[in-house]
Amino acid sequence: MLTIDEGQGWKEIRNITLAGYPGKLTCTKYYHPESGASLSIAPIPLSDSAEIYVKTRLNNITSGKNKLRFSDKVEKGKYFFKYFEVSSDESKYLIILEASKYTYDKYKVMYENIINSAGIKN
Repeated sequence: MLTIDEGQGWKEIRNITLAGYPGKLTCTKYYHPESGASLSIAPIPLSDSAEIYVKTRLNNITSGKNKLRFSDKVEKGKYFFKYFEVSSDESKYLIILEASKYTYDKYKVMYENIINSAGIKN
């Protein structure tokens, strides 16, 4: 299971279906009322890549305890989106960050810290 620290004001909603994406992805959604941002986290099969679900290339890669691939920031209407794929030997997750263009820069460090601290517990 992928974990997010809720200590920074994030609220959790479990077992929702991601609308607007191919397939029926059930996710846990975290939202941050102050910034208007949300993080949707959905487990995906190890054999799949995030690009099956999102039409954006995840060209950036980091590795450490877990492998992290992520997209550049994508602008859609009033929001910025970033897509992440976090994987270990046993599990893989798609993370979708949706943040208001008006507050993105103010909270960018917080978003990055949360993504970088995400860990997979098997």
